[in-house]
Amino acid sequence: MTSSRIRAAKMRYCRCACLRISFAKRYVIALLGSCLFITVAVCFQHFVPRATPEEQATPGFHNYRANVQCWMWWAAGLWHFIFIISMVIELIPLLISWWSKTFTGLRYERVKTRMEFYNGLSWNLGLVLISALNWGCWAFLIDYPYSSVKNQLYTGVIWKIFAAIFISSVLLFVEKVFILIITNNFKRIAYKDRLEKNHLVLKILDNLSRAEHPAGSNRSHRPSGLFFLRNANRSSNDVRAGKRSRYASGSSDIFELLQKRLLRDKEVTMETLDDKNDINSVEMGRKVAKRLFYSLAAVADQDKDEELEPTFLKVEHFEPHFITTKDAEEAFSVFDKDESGRISRREFRDTVVEAYRERKILAMSMRDTTQVVGKVHGVFKTIALGLSAFITLALFHANAYQALVPFATFLIGLSFIFKDSCAEMFSNTVYVLGTHPFDVGDVVLIDKAFYIVKSIDLMGTLLVRGSDNAQVYVSNSILRSKEVANCRRAGDMCEVIKFNIDFSTATEKFHMLREKIIERVAEMKDDFVEVELRASEVIDLNQLFLVASLCHKGNWQN
Repeated sequence: MTSSRIRAAKMRYCRCACLRISFAKRYVIALLGSCLFITVAVCFQHFVPRATPEEQATPGFHNYRANVQCWMWWAAGLWHFIFIISMVIELIPLLISWWSKTFTGLRYERVKTRMEFYNGLSWNLGLVLISALNWGCWAFLIDYPYSSVKNQLYTGVIWKIFAAIFISSVLLFVEKVFILIITNNFKRIAYKDRLEKNHLVLKILDNLSRAEHPAGSNRSHRPSGLFFLRNANRSSNDVRAGKRSRYASGSSDIFELLQKRLLRDKEVTMETLDDKNDINSVEMGRKVAKRLFYSLAAVADQDKDEELEPTFLKVEHFEPHFITTKDAEEAFSVFDKDESGRISRREFRDTVVEAYRERKILAMSMRDTTQVVGKVHGVFKTIALGLSAFITLALFHANAYQALVPFATFLIGLSFIFKDSCAEMFSNTVYVLGTHPFDVGDVVLIDKAFYIVKSIDLMGTLLVRGSDNAQVYVSNSILRSKEVANCRRAGDMCEVIKFNIDFSTATEKFHMLREKIIERVAEMKDDFVEVELRASEVIDLNQLFLVASLCHKGNWQN
């Protein structure tokens, strides 16, 4: 235990030292580069003679001394500003995180969301600041210290080029803000409920995992499938000592850690969903569920003499791992699907396995959504660059309409070629991000056939047909005209069973059959909700068709 704490302290020290070295190294490079440019400017100041007023008044005179000094001071300032701005942009999240944890004790979810938004804009923000300082530094140098350079013809062209660069960076920054707003709003609306539900189950499992290593145990704390989801601030000492924490007060870093863990080494596909060697596989979920189930029962029943194999868990098994009884009851209700007051091994296993599957499917959905948004981002970036080109032409006093005249025929031809493609891309964007009929991993019913959504692209969707496991690529333009039934988003789904009896069957026998079916379904309340039996149709006055609508607990997703 002491050695692990020493290693953790060493790692924290090494990370901080590397961070300090990185910033110090960049600052030294910035300082050395600036000193180099300033040295050249100072040498010209002392060793190159100053131009006389008569020479400056001479038409076509090139004031090499002032020009070189102006460019060297501009290069020194820009070189230093680039390194300083990059370091400040990287330090802002660290300072905010340190402030939040130092003065509040934790990082609020709102702060983390804002930091994610800021990290997405950091590169564009740095580009805007650097281009603004570049333009302002040049304008200041040619207006005040080296006003004689302003008489050179090229200085006006350089000024316009720097202005065009600044305007282009601002347009790209606005476009990036627009894309990030769309992406964050979509993810928050589309995946909010699923993420919160999955985070809740994983947090409960994180608390319950302490049952494997109760206080006073001499076993080493081996990492399970839940290990990487644990809070970074919780030490192994807290876990071994059985320190309690409310499961609802967690960190939204779970999904970020999940995405990094899943998408770091290999691509996440439906084939890897059941990889037994994967820490997030269904097989691993079953192992964790079995281990936790018997650990919870063993910890709660350790004072009892009888050694019977546990078959159910009750609220009493959850209470030692939560602060209050209410927290334990809320956690218990997550596993108690049939509200019977006890959790069977099957219920516990199914809940854990579903959490594992949902975690990986969410990562896959977020990956495909990012790819779709990336293509939309490319389209908007092209529009922003085209707009900046028009503004640049206006800065150079060029007639944009006359410049486009030679390309008019070409543009008209392109409009006919890409008209349908652009319209289809826009419709598909609205369909995938706006309508959002399915996510990766969803079971959908299309044209009376069941499919599993494997991947989603802007132009098409890859489906796996349930009957023969064939992969079917369907264009989103075709799916827009289809009726899609999403099983995952459905509630309790019903199975319809149709059979016939003789038309002369007595009514009493029909009611007796109905009562027997209802009694049988009531005995299997863990699997079914209700059943309804009714007459459907009569054929040739000798066959009476009955329809039994049997409602299952859950849907056809899994």
